[in-house]
Amino acid sequence: MKNVLIFLSGAVFGVIGSMLYVKKYLIPALREDLEQEAEEKAQAGPGVCYIPETEDEPEKEETYPGDPVVTEKKNPSTRVAAVNVDYSKYSRETEEISSVPAAEPETTVTENTEPYLIDAGSFDEYSNYRAHNFTMYADGIIIDDETEEILDADPELVFGKTALEELKTSADRVVYIRDDSKKQDYSLERSDYPFNGPAEPYRSADPDDWRD
Repeated sequence: MKNVLIFLSGAVFGVIGSMLYVKKYLIPALREDLEQEAEEKAQAGPGVCYIPETEDEPEKEETYPGDPVVTEKKNPSTRVAAVNVDYSKYSRETEEISSVPAAEPETTVTENTEPYLIDAGSFDEYSNYRAHNFTMYADGIIIDDETEEILDADPELVFGKTALEELKTSADRVVYIRDDSKKQDYSLERSDYPFNGPAEPYRSADPDDWRD
């Protein structure tokens, strides 16, 4: 019984000693560490990313051309490393891109919307254009030489006013016209004889008439 009491007394004293040790030494040490950590965070300040230092060497990441240059600055008072990013390379690349001249807009060639005169060498030169030959008689009748039909449309709308005026004084008695809107080439020949009339030049009573 005496041995049991001695054992229990020793256990009680051991527990009391452990509690006194924890209260006197461990709790103040933990409080000091927490206060020091809070002080380090306060000194770091807002807006700066700090990474605690470690004894192990960090693995180096692979870098590629065009990546920002990242450097670390150690702050001895706080025992942390500040990360700074170099954005100057991005600004230089932006200036180089902005200095490249812009491509000039493509120019498009618009076709004429009205008939116009062409020379004899340009007549029927396009494979995707149709060529028609017409004869204009002294009495104003115009015949399609291919179909021998009378043109029932307004000659000025088909050939253009300029072509009709040019035909009056043409020494070759023929003019050549192109209409891009219809993809047509025309040759218009002048005849001094009336259509189905006497075989002699037509004489107009109007002295201002273009016919001889």
